[in-house]
Amino acid sequence: MREASDPYEKFKEIAKAAVAKNEKLAEPWKSLRVLILPTSSEEKKLMSGRGAGLYSKYRGDENYGRALFYAALALEEAFGVYRTALREYGQRRWRRGRWGRGRLSGWCTCSTSDG
Repeated sequence: MREASDPYEKFKEIAKAAVAKNEKLAEPWKSLRVLILPTSSEEKKLMSGRGAGLYSKYRGDENYGRALFYAALALEEAFGVYRTALREYGQRRWRRGRWGRGRLSGWCTCSTSDG
């Protein structure tokens, strides 16, 4: 999706296809699709409860949907970079034989395989 000229439009195409085929998207894209392109039953749920006022305020606002999408995309990218860096740090510590000593012992659950 990142390589598309407009990732938001590409996401909308993917989301519409997922709804048409009754397929689920992975998180956070599933939750984002529900907010941007809800089915009628999902929209009824969004319009009831404590979030109804907020949802109805932004329901037809294309800029709001676009902002939500780009925020989720940025967070997904940031967490991916963080996850990779943490995994690499864990692998280096494991190779040096230092695992189990220090502040991160027992906290990091990174994969230590070289594959």
